[in-house]
Amino acid sequence: MITVPAIDRVAELKLHSGDRRSDKRYPIRLDVEYKLCNRGRVEHFGVGRTVDVSSGGVLFETFGDVPVGRPIDLAIKWPFLLDEKCGLKLQLRGCVIRRDHKRIAVKIAHYEFRTTGVRSATGGSAR
Repeated sequence: MITVPAIDRVAELKLHSGDRRSDKRYPIRLDVEYKLCNRGRVEHFGVGRTVDVSSGGVLFETFGDVPVGRPIDLAIKWPFLLDEKCGLKLQLRGCVIRRDHKRIAVKIAHYEFRTTGVRSATGGSAR
């Protein structure tokens, strides 16, 4: 008789628990702007809020019409400042893989952080 170590049984349970995602998801609520483009032209622009984020995808809520299978660009307002003075946005490019009522799941193909300007001592942006 072959015995299976306990660690392998735990891994097996995780595989069959119904959650097939390989990346850890982090529940975080951040403002997001999105746009659907076709041949370099913006066809639709909208806003929403993230539900959770992982290294492979983003789940966000919106009331806009976002069809499954479409390429999408997201800009997420990052909650931390660079060097305690410069705002950041996480820019993502991906594909809409699922839509459930007002929740949109995006698989990330590319991402990068971009600065949004230096914040002054009063909290505003100084450019």
